Amino acid sequence: MNAIVVILPLILTVARCVVFKYNGDVPSIPMNYSADGEIQFSAAIKIDARETFVLGKPCGIQSKCTVQPHTNVYDPQKYGGKKVGGTNLIVLDGKALLCHVYETPIFTPAFNATPALFVAIASSGGPASLAQDGVLALNFERFPKYSGSFRRLLELVTNKVIIFRRGAFKQQLSDKRITETKGVFSLGEQKISGCGDFTYRYTDKNAGWSIKADITIGGKLYSGQQISFSVDQPSKFPAAIFEQFKDKDEADLPEAVFEIEGSKFTLNRQNLVQYKAGKMSLDVETNSRPTIVLGRNFLKDFCIALRTNGDLASPEIGLAPIIKLKDDPEWEEL
Repeated sequence: MNAIVVILPLILTVARCVVFKYNGDVPSIPMNYSADGEIQFSAAIKIDARETFVLGKPCGIQSKCTVQPHTNVYDPQKYGGKKVGGTNLIVLDGKALLCHVYETPIFTPAFNATPALFVAIASSGGPASLAQDGVLALNFERFPKYSGSFRRLLELVTNKVIIFRRGAFKQQLSDKRITETKGVFSLGEQKISGCGDFTYRYTDKNAGWSIKADITIGGKLYSGQQISFSVDQPSKFPAAIFEQFKDKDEADLPEAVFEIEGSKFTLNRQNLVQYKAGKMSLDVETNSRPTIVLGRNFLKDFCIALRTNGDLASPEIGLAPIIKLKDDPEWEEL
């Protein structure tokens, strides 16, 4: 039996700029299927995801949709969902998901909610990895009729910008570790506490949230690389560039440095490793596509902003150094 999840394009009304604080390694936002807030679920916010969705009732069975078990799943009969669309296909964690469209209300403590379209999907590629109950996608969608979360969110605020300060990720080195993590993201704020001054560059046309930049790795210059970002996944490099990191000891790992508008940004080599039972492993992956993805390893040290103008055209990506705050996660000595 195929499992069902639901895809939702948020149609919300916001009265102010909002700053969200979250605990854990993945930026997420609480939402509800009912106005009383009795059943709350958590949606991961992903810069690199193109379609917004929540898990449906059959996904409550572990491995039907995700590796992780879920109890807060969407039941169209319970919440009065009306099926209004056909079937689409999206990809989550490399797995194919078939989508059906539902119309149903959605609620969040930060917004006034109105009915929104949901898309139910059935997994045909095996279980994906998703600890949250859904995904709020911020990339440029393939099915704007049934999605468009980024566009709809920014239509609600004067300042068309979303900022992430994710900071430290769960990491263990040979002599210390970080186990408790938290972060902040904002909607409509020009600047948030703990972020320095932003340097912006326009995105690469028709390539989602990505920019073109020269990057130097291990002293070798790679010109005109397409660079995208992920707030929750490890950094990824095309196979030819990944060779710079492969089979290296921690001390021999290269740093990656790129420059935009005169400001330099460095992927610290310490952020590229994990230790388990005294053995080092790389927290970097090969990307099958010709794109460099700067993930949690990079955004440990930098805030990222997604910005556009009044008519939601001319999108820009901004980067700013993270300024340490006194309540930031600290290293624990082993």
